[in-house]
Amino acid sequence: MSSCRSVAEVNQEMHMRIIACGNPGAGKSLLLNSLGGCVLFKSGQSAGVGLTTKLQFATSPHGLILGDTPGLDDMLSRKQCAKEIENALRAGGYYKIFFVIAPVNGRFIGSDIATIKIICEAIDVPNLPFGLIVNQVTEGLWKQLENIQFKKTFLAQLGTALGSKVPCETIFLPEVKGVKE
Repeated sequence: MSSCRSVAEVNQEMHMRIIACGNPGAGKSLLLNSLGGCVLFKSGQSAGVGLTTKLQFATSPHGLILGDTPGLDDMLSRKQCAKEIENALRAGGYYKIFFVIAPVNGRFIGSDIATIKIICEAIDVPNLPFGLIVNQVTEGLWKQLENIQFKKTFLAQLGTALGSKVPCETIFLPEVKGVKE
């Protein structure tokens, strides 16, 4: 018998849950489906409202427990979702929370910054650690981010906007032409 265990086995034993938060259209569900290796959550375009309406958990075939949140672009959804996330955190286990944002014209959207701040403040966990995925980065912005000074300035602007709510890690993902669902 092998003494090595898979990441999935360790995650299940620890009850690790990965939760994606963000505004509609940022790519939360699609990213979670990619992490899970199959379609676990509905994703794509919808008419006026998001496809996800409350915090949902699903277990991937590899044993990852993934949580998809509704798009949080309105105040009521943000507060309700923050309460659901807080309740999940209080239920025990280990969590990784990340926010997914999609810059427009190379800039962060005010509602993305507001969502991160409001969710972090509403979840009653001091210094809540979270990651940030800057998704759907256009080819032009991607090229600019290759310049270290530009990237530092870009991240400094994000830090200024977020104030005391600073991500543990920030990952940039390029826009993939033709992928919207």
